[in-house]
Formats: sequence, C-alpha cells, structure tokens
Amino acid sequence: MPPMFCTEYGHKLSEALKLSVGDIFEASVKYNRHSEVLIGMKKVYESFKLKGGEILVFEFFFLKCVRLSIIDTNEMEVFYPKLIFPNESALCPLDRACKWGLKFVKFMTCMKKAVDSIVPPEAFVDAFGSVLRHDLTYCLVDGREVPGFYDCNKNKLVGFGEICKTYGVADLSCFDMMVLTYDGRRKIYVSLFDTNHVEVVPPKPEGMKFEVMIKPFHLYDYCYGVDIPTKYRVVMDKFGQDDYIRLFRGEEFWMLQIRKRKDLKRTTIHDGWL
Repeated sequence: MPPMFCTEYGHKLSEALKLSVGDIFEASVKYNRHSEVLIGMKKVYESFKLKGGEILVFEFFFLKCVRLSIIDTNEMEVFYPKLIFPNESALCPLDRACKWGLKFVKFMTCMKKAVDSIVPPEAFVDAFGSVLRHDLTYCLVDGREVPGFYDCNKNKLVGFGEICKTYGVADLSCFDMMVLTYDGRRKIYVSLFDTNHVEVVPPKPEGMKFEVMIKPFHLYDYCYGVDIPTKYRVVMDKFGQDDYIRLFRGEEFWMLQIRKRKDLKRTTIHDGWL
C-alpha cells in the first residue's frame, strides 16, 4: 500500500476488508497495519490472470469495503466478464460501461503540459470514439461538475482548463496520473493522483457547506437517515443521485452516503450515519 495513504488513513482502515470487482467477483482480504500490505490478493491475481504491468486502482468505502479496478497495459480497464466467464456471450463495450463504468488512465508526467485537452488511450477511442457524445460533463471527486466536450476530429477530450482552475494549478502536469471513468452516457468522472499514488482532493470552494439539526430519533437504529434542509438545494445540486461525502472532526473523518429521492427534491444522509 502507498506509504502516504497508510500514514493518513491506515489507522482508520478495518483489518478485515471486503474486496469487489464490478458485481462479478468478491474476496476477503486483510490489511496488516504493521507491514502496510493487503493480504489475500493471490486469489485476485489468479482469477483475473494478471501477467504483470497492470495498474490496480483501489477505492475505499466506509473504510471496510474496497472496489478494485484493473487497468491493462493499454491504459484501459480490462474486460472482466470475459476473464471470469469465458464461455458467456460478451457485452459490447458501451453496455459494459453503462453497467459498471469503464476506467482509463493518463500518465501526466509522461506528456507535454496539458492545459485544456488530453488524448485518451487508443483502446478507448477504438471502443467509444464513434458513440461518445460531443457534449460531456466532467465530475470531480468532491461532487463538482465541469462542462467539456469530445473533439471527434482530433480524438481529444476538451475542457480540462476549468479543472486546472478548480485545483489551483496552471496545468495538469503537476499530477502523476489521471484516472477517468466513463459512464457510457455523457459523464466522465475524473480522479487525479500525486506521485505518492494517492488521490488529490481539490480545495474546498466557498459556499459548499450545509447544516442539519440532530434530533434524538436520529440516533436510533431504525432511523432511515437525516434529511438535508431544502434551503441547501444549491449545494446539493452539485452531487449525484447517489454520492459520498466526508465528515471531518480534527484528524478523524467518516465516509457518509447521500442519496436523492427520485423527484430530486429531498436529499438524505443515508449510509454511514450511525
């Protein structure tokens, strides 16, 4: 595990972790705080027939669940069903992206200064270039959204200049790697990693706050969650239908899930509250 990640979050991680890949694979792994390693990964390596050179992207939820994405040497996420169920009919790339999302990476330190556009991997262009919508939305880790578009003539994703402003940098070359997740429609989720292999969170913008009044019944097990007052609608509009926030108190933090009702008129702090 990256030392910087372990320094910041290792003491909060559960030692028993549930690791999943898409919705087709689950395994139990253990986190050893002393040696800062994940134990039990052999089953993953063997199941997905890893050969070396792949990139593993770990996403932690509630500090006890891990979602793993495997990036192949072509800089695009591998096609899991074909590896696990070789005899089943394969989903087309677009259907697969709509179902799980599909990741690809760009190594920023290996390219010229990227101010407003990047060229996605050739494998991504081959799979989605003909169906990718012209108008796109880039979604950042803190819930903010930035408009962008796909230039089909130059095979470029454009609109990263606004992301540079959000992070307070002149260009993206100060980051080590960018992980982008395409949802199969018009959204691309953007995660930026530093040289410590840890995701970087952009500075908090002014006005991105809300308050809730805690009532006694909020502390009971049967409580469904905490409703966020509608006067914070502008803040809540920056989050998706099913999203996550971090609640900090000093050096401690908790991962909470926020959900919007189908009519989008009420947002609730759901999982992780108790």
